[in-house]
Amino acid sequence: MAIELATTDKKPVVTKDMRNVGTMTGCDMNTETWKVDELFVTIQKVVAKDLKVKTGLFKSTAMIKIRTDQVAMVGDVIGLSIDYDTLKKMLAS
Repeated sequence: MAIELATTDKKPVVTKDMRNVGTMTGCDMNTETWKVDELFVTIQKVVAKDLKVKTGLFKSTAMIKIRTDQVAMVGDVIGLSIDYDTLKKMLAS
């Protein structure tokens, strides 16, 4: 079940090498276990181009999904346990 985070702060998402990827704007929750499986991260068009993620012709953002097992910490920002190049390779496959 997809959940949009309208009532909580949208948090910046950074990779292990401290590159800003985008902003967490939602998540995918398993309603049987009540665990979050994936985070929905909104990325700007320039980041999407570098990560080779398709955006709409007139859209300035795109959305990617990041599995929660790739999250190292959550605080003021969400820190990933993978670096930018690993994220790029993961999204390409």
